[in-house]
Amino acid sequence: MNPAPTIALREATAADAAALAGLHAQSWRGFYRGMMSDAYLDGDIGAERAAFWANALASPPPGQAVIVAESDGALAGFVHLHADHDPTWGSYVHALHVAAAFQGRGIGARLMDAVGEWCERHGTRGGVWLWVLEPNAPARAFYERIGARNAERDVWEAPDGGRVPKFRYAWPSPQALRAGAGQATGTPT
Repeated sequence: MNPAPTIALREATAADAAALAGLHAQSWRGFYRGMMSDAYLDGDIGAERAAFWANALASPPPGQAVIVAESDGALAGFVHLHADHDPTWGSYVHALHVAAAFQGRGIGARLMDAVGEWCERHGTRGGVWLWVLEPNAPARAFYERIGARNAERDVWEAPDGGRVPKFRYAWPSPQALRAGAGQATGTPT
């Protein structure tokens, strides 16, 4: 039996762009199949994600945080945050992805706890929120398990030209997010 991997969290640097792009594309291909066209998912989304991450990390906007989870130098997951993004809802989690080999080990909850901690440390205003595609039942169940409430329904204009129903999941504060994430990992915050 293999021991559980040691996971270290840190803020991303420009040197992480290629690894982030690779995991982001892999995750979309695995979880968005049936929500986005096969032609798009089987196309060169790796290059599209590489351009996105190179830009996001080379010239980050104010309030952006990208936190990576690593195991022995390998990217296990990441979360991408825009602090104080919306005056009503607060800080926006743009993306959370965990590599397939590391799923089910609490890494997503640890990354979301890191979002709450980052927001507390930087004095953000309001809550924390994100969009989840309606057909992505595993992601919706995960966010509910860590204390998010489904606040509203909308439609995502996907990059492949499709339209996919989405839900806004929200926590009223970074502290509420940390409490929920801590319950999921068994680590009180």
